[in-house]
Amino acid sequence: MSCQVCGNPVYFHYNEKCYSCGKIRLKTLEDHDAETYELHKRINEPHANGIKCPECEGELWDSSPHIMLTSNPPQKNIHCPECGYTGFRLA
Repeated sequence: MSCQVCGNPVYFHYNEKCYSCGKIRLKTLEDHDAETYELHKRINEPHANGIKCPECEGELWDSSPHIMLTSNPPQKNIHCPECGYTGFRLA
């Protein structure tokens, strides 16, 4: 990869300075959107939350991590894939 400004080869991450010209390499909009999309995709998929199921003692999962009930205090929908338990946890 080369510097976007001086064209010299560089080995650094985004937002770090080029050692040749001192300019900062910025992400393209496409790179930013692709990274952000993948992050949101992983976060929004159901995943284990580290809480013990009250019925079978298996691990509970957040069913829809991207959704939060606007109750006071806020809550999230949970389920147990082992026994089928469903409920809510405080967010």
